[in-house]
Amino acid sequence: MIAKDFQEATAARIVDLFRRGHNRVLLADEVGLGKTIVAKTIVEKTGVWRKEINDPDYVVVYICSNAGIANQNCSKLGIAKENRVSISEGRLSMQHLMLAETESRTNVRLLPMTPATSFQVKSGAGTAHERALAYLIMDYSGVCGSYSKELSFLMRTYFIEKPDSWQWYLKYQKGRIDKLSEKKDYLKRMKDELQNYMTQELVVEIKAVCRKIRRHWDDLRNSARLDSIMSWQEQKELVNKIRYCFAEISLGMLNPDLVIMDEFQRFKDLIEIDENDHSDGALLSKKFLKDNTDSCVLLLSATPYKPYSTLTELTNGEETHLQGFMRVMDFLVNGKQENDRFHTVWEAYSEHLSEIRGDNLSVLIASKNEAEHELYGHMCRTERRDSGIINTDKARAMAIDNLSAANVSSYIELQTFMRKMGIGNFPIEYVKSAPFLMSFMNYKVKDKIDGAMAGKKYPIDAPYRNKAIRNMPMSFLKRAAINKYKPLPDTNARLNTLFDEIFSKGEDRKGYPELLLWIPPANKYYKAGSRSIFEQCEGYSKTLVFSSWEMVPRVIATLTSYEAERLVNRRIGNKSVEQQSYYALPEETDFDDGEDPKKNKRGKTRFLIREQRELVAYPSVWLAKKYDYKVYYGQELFKIRKKIKQLIKEDIDEVAKKTGIPAGSLGAKQLLSFLMYMDASLFDEESELPERLPSDDDIDTLVNMAIASPAVCLYRTLEEICDKNERKKKAQSCCDRSFVRMFNRPESRSIMDAVFEGRRGSSEEKHYEQVFIYCADGNFQSMIDEYKFALGVTGEDFIEAINESFLQTSNLPYVSQEYYKASFTDKPMKRVPRLRVHFAAGYFDVKTSDKTIQRVNNIRNAFNSPFRPFVLATTSVGQEGLDFHLYSRKVVHWNLPNNPIDLEQREGRINRYMCHAIRQNVAANEDNPHWNVKFEITREKYGANSSEMIPYWCLPENYPYKYQIERIVPMYPFSQDKSKYDRLINVLALYRLTLGQPRQEEMISILQREDLSTGQMEELFFDLSPYSRKQK
Repeated sequence: MIAKDFQEATAARIVDLFRRGHNRVLLADEVGLGKTIVAKTIVEKTGVWRKEINDPDYVVVYICSNAGIANQNCSKLGIAKENRVSISEGRLSMQHLMLAETESRTNVRLLPMTPATSFQVKSGAGTAHERALAYLIMDYSGVCGSYSKELSFLMRTYFIEKPDSWQWYLKYQKGRIDKLSEKKDYLKRMKDELQNYMTQELVVEIKAVCRKIRRHWDDLRNSARLDSIMSWQEQKELVNKIRYCFAEISLGMLNPDLVIMDEFQRFKDLIEIDENDHSDGALLSKKFLKDNTDSCVLLLSATPYKPYSTLTELTNGEETHLQGFMRVMDFLVNGKQENDRFHTVWEAYSEHLSEIRGDNLSVLIASKNEAEHELYGHMCRTERRDSGIINTDKARAMAIDNLSAANVSSYIELQTFMRKMGIGNFPIEYVKSAPFLMSFMNYKVKDKIDGAMAGKKYPIDAPYRNKAIRNMPMSFLKRAAINKYKPLPDTNARLNTLFDEIFSKGEDRKGYPELLLWIPPANKYYKAGSRSIFEQCEGYSKTLVFSSWEMVPRVIATLTSYEAERLVNRRIGNKSVEQQSYYALPEETDFDDGEDPKKNKRGKTRFLIREQRELVAYPSVWLAKKYDYKVYYGQELFKIRKKIKQLIKEDIDEVAKKTGIPAGSLGAKQLLSFLMYMDASLFDEESELPERLPSDDDIDTLVNMAIASPAVCLYRTLEEICDKNERKKKAQSCCDRSFVRMFNRPESRSIMDAVFEGRRGSSEEKHYEQVFIYCADGNFQSMIDEYKFALGVTGEDFIEAINESFLQTSNLPYVSQEYYKASFTDKPMKRVPRLRVHFAAGYFDVKTSDKTIQRVNNIRNAFNSPFRPFVLATTSVGQEGLDFHLYSRKVVHWNLPNNPIDLEQREGRINRYMCHAIRQNVAANEDNPHWNVKFEITREKYGANSSEMIPYWCLPENYPYKYQIERIVPMYPFSQDKSKYDRLINVLALYRLTLGQPRQEEMISILQREDLSTGQMEELFFDLSPYSRKQK
């Protein structure tokens, strides 16, 4: 993506500050305005500047709070993929090798780092790759003399039980070293660095342990533990000393030209340096921030300090807004004279603001302008000033009809038991937030209940316990009911409200979203007709849910996916044996893609068998040329089919005339042979003649293929790949890996059975016909083209994005009533029951294992695609830095945050560049097949005299909105939710006027009392936007 005008202005301003010696600058654009794109432009402009001053190497270090954000943003920073270090390999102690690898390829490098991976050099024992590389360098350098075997054993640790596994890591890292073009120079330098950084005391300590290992070798060789020599804690400490040594070596080699600290508010400890602190963060802070005056430091954050502090937060001793603001400004304004001047100016401004009078603002405005000038020398911030795209109609109390007796019963059940057992009260907020609490809860209150059930509080016999469990029918899911696809008991009004929203169950019911495999495209190329489930769901969008409680994402992911399956299942009249019970349906992993038969070894039936898979994945060039969406744009599908059928029939008649081959009914294998023949004929290539030509029914199938076969559509979409064979190969591979697999999922088969029951193609031999009809009804070409446009990528990058867009159906555990009851007997159930997750997903695991990082990336990529999941539930972990906007325009605040700024942060996840709401509006209001032209027309109509924020980020108030971003707040009637929500909204309107002030809540009360006009408030707002200031 190329920077828009306001982003370009910001980048130019910041690089100008760098050139003038201000080597620390804060970019604080409002959430969603593309700080990463501005950073990309700064990277480019800084690179040009470094060339001008004859700096041969250009190194950018990108530091962010977690691997999810790093993986998302590194590709956006404008540095080629081969010149970027993978975040999964970003351990600080390994950077020396990565620097050597990239140095041999380019003089422009990007090194990403995160606290959980790069910085943790003094806790844990590192990764196996990390320890293997350290061992190889130490062994080459002769640090331990003849103790090579013993040193290897020490570094292996008990995490790698099998010697063969350890050898694999050693071989892998050795292979990396061997591939270096300057291998000898690298190894020599590392030997010298070890002599400088590894103290003699550490070498002596390592050798002493190695001698002990040698003496006990016969006892240790079949184990991976050193228990007879040293404790695990002692071994870990020694390994970490070695890792720390290599981390220091890497840091010594790192001399970045530009350090980017993304989501800077997460790194407050890095800018407050204690000389006695030898922690991981302090190590980097001293290198990049304190001792470094040569590197330019770019801080990115919409909230670099807490934007607003409530009085409650002030009394709780948390860091206040003023403390955070001053801490950041003291870091940015790092010269004493300059810092003193800033404090003097700011104190004067604060005094004038505290004495504000609405009838005379002249002195305050003059003081504000002076303070603004000081800020502008160190930071830039661009803000939206629109609200038209946010619809708040659904931020309201839920109807009393949504509250059933069961909502209260679940609370009474748990509260009654806790009181009887004398273990306190049950938190009402849990009951408001989630149903079936005993099935999903994992908090301390659950431990109390479990303990009481086990008799830890008072002796309790089995009959009493069983009765107590029976008396909690609304607090547990029942496995037997799930297995029979029974409706969920109505125990939570918020969940009911969510179901009404995402399954269109309300009064304005629109279609059956549970039957969708992708979001209906905004710019549909034709009208598919009222029978199309995609037409019925026109305007449907994904939903993002934020909750304060970790259990809520698990509840929503499992129960929403179950409800989607149940709604589909009830539409299938002639159910297969597998579809008659929930736990009989096969898991996606039951199928091995390498197997050919209709059934795998467990007897589970595929939807598409091999010859059908090959047909669905075949990108026929002949068919691709028969349909041009631009020619037929806006027409009705049945009319298009007639015209395409005539074109195809003419070609087939010509073949029949030349060859005399008769027509007849063809199966998938014969249709594929025919298409291969037609493709070969198109390019005058030799091909085997088909035995028969397609019948009239087969031609109907070819028509649907020409319009909407996934492989054919993908072939057309990849028009930038000029080589025909290469394009076919990539389209075929991608289609087989992604779309064929999507249709072969068990839940997809149920959808197809529900949609096509009794219709043509319902027999097993004709499943491929269902696929092509479904794709035609779903405007597949339009959908895939919109996805490519929204991502802004082409060719290989787009293929990769598609392949990463599908989240494998997984499952999450829950505690059923049957399982819980059995857990207190001598015959507990061996396996905890689980629920499938596909329609909805949860993003809540903040652990930093490679597996978790990959899962987080998969969830983000899938939710930002048109494909499932359609609902994503998350906690605060998904609130900052991550994009979820491409196909979502609904955000549910399951629990209201305490701080109003969190409301902005949450909605900023979907209120972003070319978000779903923007695209849906532009598509609905501009009748043109091309996305770029639609946006150009919209800009000419509505944004010619404004920045390019219109129409890519927002639309003017007079815009004819058809779709809006929906703020959904399911508030309980007669609760405090409404007053809490009103307070948050009131604060949001004024908090920007309290920047850098000590008691903001009181300051807002003063501002409200003065009843300032809109014009007066505009004068008092700080304008730190380079684009806006240039226009004045």
